[in-house]
Amino acid sequence: MVVGGAADYLSLSALLGGFVAGAAWHGLDGPARDALREDVRYVRQPFLAMVLVLAGANAHVSAPAIALAGVYAFARAAGKLTGAMMAVRVAPRGMPAGVGRLLLSPGVFGVAFALNALRAAGPGLALALDVVVLGTIVADALAGIA
Repeated sequence: MVVGGAADYLSLSALLGGFVAGAAWHGLDGPARDALREDVRYVRQPFLAMVLVLAGANAHVSAPAIALAGVYAFARAAGKLTGAMMAVRVAPRGMPAGVGRLLLSPGVFGVAFALNALRAAGPGLALALDVVVLGTIVADALAGIA
């Protein structure tokens, strides 16, 4: 969160800042890496909620956004399940049982990318942010059901 705030303050890409922070994290070794991993596990769900609240404050619900969000969530779920089935056929021993259901839960990358693109390109991408935010909410609901 500090990296994202610093990137915003400096008017830099939050995604690039996150990438650099992630690369530095994977460069750590020993107790520092373990401590950071535990901290990330603790704040993962609240962080997702915070990103969705931030994106939701910038999103506007409209009929086209709702329709496209439904298509987005369905296509995302179908792609994840199809990809999991193909991966199980290629490497059946290395895949956990129910890998398709494990992949359904959305992350924050799509929402963060849409926020970053909206900031960089301007209001022309407002519908894209709306679709990604609503689609992420629908995808999270689908993952909860599955």
